[in-house]
Amino acid sequence: MRAYIVLSLLIGARTEELRALLWSHVVAYDEARASWLPVPQTGWEHDDFAVYVWRSVRQKGDTKTVKSRRSLKLPRRCVEALRLLREAQDVAQEKAGDRWKDTDLVFCTRTGTPVTAHNVRRDFRKVVEAAGLTGRE
Repeated sequence: MRAYIVLSLLIGARTEELRALLWSHVVAYDEARASWLPVPQTGWEHDDFAVYVWRSVRQKGDTKTVKSRRSLKLPRRCVEALRLLREAQDVAQEKAGDRWKDTDLVFCTRTGTPVTAHNVRRDFRKVVEAAGLTGRE
């Protein structure tokens, strides 16, 4: 949930866009190749990172509007949150074994399946309550 909240706040992505974000759309600028490449392919040892916000969980997979499709440069805090999330996902995948569904989703359940709006609201309430606020509000 940390990475989800950090990205939401720092890059302004909508919840339906984050829920559809793929690891192949988290990219780093590889200076040696002079191109943007997916982080799973090129690694985390780069200076510039971005996400391609080209999809959403809306009915046809489109963003809210055509103009909503965008590439967003990632601040360092977002990169670190995503790196930690990827490490946690690798552990979750190992634990899940055969139950793991390889969906390439950045934000997924413990078995790799898509998170629902309900999952996000429930987990966000936990964060809010841990901060001493009322989750239902």
